[in-house]
Amino acid sequence: MNSKHCILYLCVFAAAKLAYAEEQQTFIILTSLGSKSTSTNYSDEATIGDIVGVSAAPSVGLILKSGFSGQLYEVETVEVAADPSVVVEGGTAQLRAVAAMDDESLVRLGGSDAQWSVLQGPITGISPEGVATAGAVFVNAPASVRGTWLGVNGDVTLTVLNVNSAVPAQPAPDPGFTEQPFAALHPGLFEGLLRDTQGNILGALTGLRLTSKRSFTARVVFNGVAQWLKGALLPDGSFLMSYPRQNRSDLAVSLQLGISDSGAVLLRATVAGDGVATEGWLAHAPYSSRNPAPSSRVGIFTFLLPAPETGSLSLPEGDGYGRARVSKSGVITAAGRTGDGAGFTLRGALSGDLQWHVFKELHRRQGQLAGIVTFRDVPGVSDFDGSMLWSKNPLPSSKSYPGGFSLTPGLIGSAYTAPAKGGRALDSLPEGPENARLTLAASSLPGGGFSRLMTWHDTNKLTHAGPETLSVWVAPSNGALTGRFHDRASKLLVLFRGVIFQKQGLAGGCFLRDHQTGYVHIEGNH
Repeated sequence: MNSKHCILYLCVFAAAKLAYAEEQQTFIILTSLGSKSTSTNYSDEATIGDIVGVSAAPSVGLILKSGFSGQLYEVETVEVAADPSVVVEGGTAQLRAVAAMDDESLVRLGGSDAQWSVLQGPITGISPEGVATAGAVFVNAPASVRGTWLGVNGDVTLTVLNVNSAVPAQPAPDPGFTEQPFAALHPGLFEGLLRDTQGNILGALTGLRLTSKRSFTARVVFNGVAQWLKGALLPDGSFLMSYPRQNRSDLAVSLQLGISDSGAVLLRATVAGDGVATEGWLAHAPYSSRNPAPSSRVGIFTFLLPAPETGSLSLPEGDGYGRARVSKSGVITAAGRTGDGAGFTLRGALSGDLQWHVFKELHRRQGQLAGIVTFRDVPGVSDFDGSMLWSKNPLPSSKSYPGGFSLTPGLIGSAYTAPAKGGRALDSLPEGPENARLTLAASSLPGGGFSRLMTWHDTNKLTHAGPETLSVWVAPSNGALTGRFHDRASKLLVLFRGVIFQKQGLAGGCFLRDHQTGYVHIEGNH
């Protein structure tokens, strides 16, 4: 090789290249003096000025810089993203970033490529790989984090969701339906919900009692108006009739007997009127003293309606709660309060598919709580569950939430076992003093809420050693609890109620203060 070629090659291989290998999530500065430059995902013959040699990169995301000998392009902006951008407290989000260079190219940054920091909000830490962990919050709260690369910053805001209690990850499956003619096993009580084509609950057929002669009576609530029905099924199990209504269009009702995939008796119903059509299935109540309900579904239960949204003064922030009893004959009786403080009682029946069809009118028939509850064991979560529609029409005269609301909380239930003498109603609590943490939270409280440590004694008495007066009373026989917090210095007084939820080792409920509700939550201080 002559000296002229040697000088050219030395100049060529003195060029510097910046490459990003996406597969390895690393940055590589390649330089060479008189030899070929290579790495696992990159090889370069030469680049100088406008003379570009052969470059190869098997990684799809590899960004190559070329143009001038020894030139490194500079970062203009860094855009940060979080996956997911909405995370529950205690959950994690993966942070990533994309850098825009001054030659209009983009460099994708993996989690470990940038330097991460928390600007503000409930993020307890970020790993070197860019995994952000959300801390505990009283209400839904924003959190800001920053990613830095080569001295340029990029910020992103995450939302940390307040979660008091877990709900099942998967909804109960549809029971299925196969038509059947009338038979001797079909007489009895039927109840069920009516939904439109979008799945909205618009009413219910309740108290339908079918006799051995195929005749029935029932009460239908449709679009907020109640009406009694009367008729008789045909031998094939079908029924069709229109019922006249004053100042409204006729109400068209059709019924068909059938069975679910598990063999439980059902009535499929369609109800139409006022230009609206609905459909649903009515569950049969098969249990009696002669045919008792499964023993695992009989007894005392507590239930919660965890607040679906927090952080808004225009929406209820309390956890609904209640107690239910299922008799050996499958009769269900319940009482409780919704998260806006409205009291209610319920009565229903356990179906052959182990379901409970709930329909309760609230706020003087200007609201409702409705949904299908399925009795099933979800380990560590619940013994029954269901997705509910909880709504209230706008009521300007109402002191609490006059604008109304329409929410879809999950309902979860837990079997309740009264403790033996000398045992705590929450046996999952650790031993020793200050073994429980009580939280009161609402947008109307200073700072959104606060927590206090308490000692839950084996006598089921709770004590607090702080300067405030904090008293909690537990009814070990049924899992009910009441409490009172009073801070004389700030004159803050909060009265609360709730239930013990043994399945998840916690207690929950709500309080009403200045016409706004909030939630109460008790868990172990581990």
